[in-house]
Amino acid sequence: MAADQEPEIAEDGIQEVPLTIARPLLTRLIEQAREDGVFSALTVRGRRRAYLVTPDFYERAAYNKAFVEAVDRAWQEMSPEDQATFGSEVQGYLYGHPKES
Repeated sequence: MAADQEPEIAEDGIQEVPLTIARPLLTRLIEQAREDGVFSALTVRGRRRAYLVTPDFYERAAYNKAFVEAVDRAWQEMSPEDQATFGSEVQGYLYGHPKES
């Protein structure tokens, strides 16, 4: 990989930056995340190893992860009947389907 290679935007919209070229670009990468919402993945040999995101994005992701984990714990404690009821309500909420009576 050439040392003068520029970061590239992947199909998923994440800017991939080889770690070997990231250090001199760090200020620019931080500004892109903060001002333009362009998040970067630092790569080693083409594999993503770390992400550069805004604090707000990280905080929302951490909150969402904790919420999903709490729902999963609650799900495990439910009876099969409650799981069926809860599952149809969640499906309606997520996908806009009317609740079946």
